[in-house]
Amino acid sequence: FIPSGLDQMFGDINGPIFPNFQGFIARALVETPEGKKRYLAKLDEIMKTTFRPDALVKRLDELQNRVQPELAKIDAGAGKDYPNQVNRLRQAIPQRAKVIEDQLKRLKK
Repeated sequence: FIPSGLDQMFGDINGPIFPNFQGFIARALVETPEGKKRYLAKLDEIMKTTFRPDALVKRLDELQNRVQPELAKIDAGAGKDYPNQVNRLRQAIPQRAKVIEDQLKRLKK
């Protein structure tokens, strides 16, 4: 089960870990005690094993060096603005990790 909208996870770095799920299945899943428990357990696991801000930022740096020159060839304006977009994401990644971790800690209390 993969909920849609993951492309929006850095749109609001302060967003709740239980957003207003629009999808029928996603909403039904987290509205059950077992579904909510499993959702939180999986999120906690992902934060500990997969969502590594330092590694993600490093990879972002690598990709910027490859993408920016090619983007500038296609669209000079977009190529010039690309570092600003990358910097926004570079800052958002560790901030989002902290927000999620803080929310998980509050829910565990």
